[in-house]
Amino acid sequence: MKGMKKVLLAGMLAMVGIACSDYQEELDALEYRITVLEELVNVVNNELVTIKTVTDVIADGDYITDVTENDEGFIITFKSHGAIQVKHGAAGRDGQDAQAPSITVEQDPDGNWYWKLDGKWLTDNLGNRLRSNGVDGKDGKDGVDGKDGKDGKDGVDGKDGKDGKAVAPQVRINDTGIWEISTDSGVSWTSTGTPATGNDGADGNTLVTSIVVVTDPSGTYVRITLISGVTFDIPIATP
Repeated sequence: MKGMKKVLLAGMLAMVGIACSDYQEELDALEYRITVLEELVNVVNNELVTIKTVTDVIADGDYITDVTENDEGFIITFKSHGAIQVKHGAAGRDGQDAQAPSITVEQDPDGNWYWKLDGKWLTDNLGNRLRSNGVDGKDGKDGVDGKDGKDGKDGVDGKDGKDGKAVAPQVRINDTGIWEISTDSGVSWTSTGTPATGNDGADGNTLVTSIVVVTDPSGTYVRITLISGVTFDIPIATP
């Protein structure tokens, strides 16, 4: 009887050991996924700021003065818009671990760039399309000169136009694993309906897919390509 108890006890301990091992593996996998998602949120928010800066550069006719590659990605320095850090995406992950939301920009016939989410125009709380690049408002027209006569008064100069509204949206992942987006600097958040983890191990891409330096007969420039296919060619100043 004592021998039987020892056998049963050994079997139970072995089962407990297996269960604990499986449980630890699940915890490790969960911790890894949380880390990857946190990293992806930081990368995407950084890329949203990068995209806004790039559209500002394009709209203003600015250019690059220096490009440096480091362990995190690239540091691109512009003449008037300062420097930006474009980070590499989270390495060693796939869409099952983390999937970025589908955010991009598109240039309108009016010459400005506007944000799009899942192929639709992204709007502010008032329903206005959210512009990526900031463009100064047009100057007001000069006032009409006063009529001749007794010391006619000078016309009043028109007022300067207001600066255009342009912001970079922000993203986060809520408690249910869904991407949320804010168009008012984090004051309010709206669900995108897009899960932060993909299915079937689909590739998990970030917003910026590639940055390359190109030299051709037209000159040297940096080509930044978004996952949507939008491409920006920004010239590098020659010494």
